[in-house]
Amino acid sequence: MTGEFWADVIDDYEKLFDTEEGYDTIFYVGENGNVVHAHSVILRIRSQYFRTAFSNKRVDKNNGMFIFSKRNIDLQVFKIILKFIYCGNVKLTDLQGSEILKIIIGSEEFNVQQLINYAKKFLNENKLKFLVSQPIEIFKIIHKNSSLFTKLWDDYLEIICVKPEIIFSSKKFPSIDESLLKDLLKCKAYKIEESKIWENVLKWGISKHPTFDQNINNLNKEQLKILKVTLNDIIPLIEFDYFDSTDVYQKVLPYKKLLSKDMINYLLKKFLDKSNSIRCCHRTRYHKVSPSIMLTPYHCAVFANWIDKESNSHYKIHNNPYKFKLLISKHVDKGMNLFPVFQSALSRAKATLIVARIKDSDKLVGGYNPNGFSRQKSNKFARDSFLFYFGDKDEVKSGRCGYVSQPENAVYYNERLEPAFGNGPDLLCKNDGNWTSKPTSYPSIGIPSNFEILHYEAFQVIKDCEISNV
Repeated sequence: MTGEFWADVIDDYEKLFDTEEGYDTIFYVGENGNVVHAHSVILRIRSQYFRTAFSNKRVDKNNGMFIFSKRNIDLQVFKIILKFIYCGNVKLTDLQGSEILKIIIGSEEFNVQQLINYAKKFLNENKLKFLVSQPIEIFKIIHKNSSLFTKLWDDYLEIICVKPEIIFSSKKFPSIDESLLKDLLKCKAYKIEESKIWENVLKWGISKHPTFDQNINNLNKEQLKILKVTLNDIIPLIEFDYFDSTDVYQKVLPYKKLLSKDMINYLLKKFLDKSNSIRCCHRTRYHKVSPSIMLTPYHCAVFANWIDKESNSHYKIHNNPYKFKLLISKHVDKGMNLFPVFQSALSRAKATLIVARIKDSDKLVGGYNPNGFSRQKSNKFARDSFLFYFGDKDEVKSGRCGYVSQPENAVYYNERLEPAFGNGPDLLCKNDGNWTSKPTSYPSIGIPSNFEILHYEAFQVIKDCEISNV
């Protein structure tokens, strides 16, 4: 017969923690050096960190007391971690997200792996709630400890891509430091008008000068010069291409003293020169996929991973390095001839993505050609070409990708400029909308052998470093 009375043991350890009776260890905790007492024998048994510290005599000793200084940890957070070491229990439900992050950071220092795992799990289950209640505090902590919270940083950026008001409408937005602001502005898919981001950046810049009138319209020339220096590294991160002419006239040109001459000339040419036909038809980074009726930024993140042969979690919508410039978007009617459209668009593009929705279904099919198409009849070499198939257009995880297995036959060029992949052809995009697939040069990924398409789109795929040359 075996009796187990763990609850009583835990209660006794908790009483010892609370009363500090017989302590031989003193901690000076937090900025104010608050005193906390503990027992070295329990710390040795329950923590490898303390076992090593005591064994290697790396701890100061004064009047028979072991002395630790932990000024980098908040008092409340330290007591939660210490109590977990003593009793093996913790209650997180009444804490803010910022406090849980600090518990994880402190637990990492003391190598309390069980508490780390539990706190991370709890944080992940409630991350949206925590972000909404403390957006700036959360991002400050994660950014400062980026090596510890890499995945969480990505997860939170994905959230604010879709809900950017969480950050940009926060009253504490001006309190973030320049380094964090710059990293936030590098995000590539905010679902908010770019002009709104610009307005918040101006407010952020002015807030760095408390003696200034916080209304930018009341600043004098000298103050604008100072503000220009403050914003010198920030303004290049604003995507002015997503402004419209009204935004430029009302929200940018009145503060042209903040901009470089090159930027002013660029904006004037882009928005005022009628001979310049380049226009952006959307006003947010989120819709960087020129107005596709089939693709979302989530599809494009998947394509980016396939193009660079990365894992599916490498690129997400906030860090996708590719833009997808729409060349063709056509609804396919019976008997319609797409040849003139193909000829005018695909022959000019380099890296090209072709996407079609299969008729009477939610399935998407298509291919990527890194070298573009031409009317010269021949097989062309392309090592990185691939075909893809989404069983459900609304579920990006249903996507399958097949890379070319015979690079010398990756793409077939013909005089009718009907895009063709592989020798099968593995995917023949016929002008009349009746497409075929016979796997030969690419693996079989589930594309039907014969099917009609409902809608067809083609994109020029442009990497960020190439945009200035397009």
